Amino acid sequence: MKTEIAECCRRLRLSRNIVAVCDQVEADSYQEYLLNILKQEVLYRGNYAETPPD
Repeated sequence: MKTEIAECCRRLRLSRNIVAVCDQVEADSYQEYLLNILKQEVLYRGNYAETPPD
């Protein structure tokens, strides 16, 4: 399942962070689950963008 999720992320140009957090996210509905994962991705990208390059 994680391999398929990773492949979807790659094709949609999403980070592999989604694969890492998908087992950690809890929700009462599918919509809430998806929203929580997408929020995690937004936070991840925000933190990544603020990190200065080496």
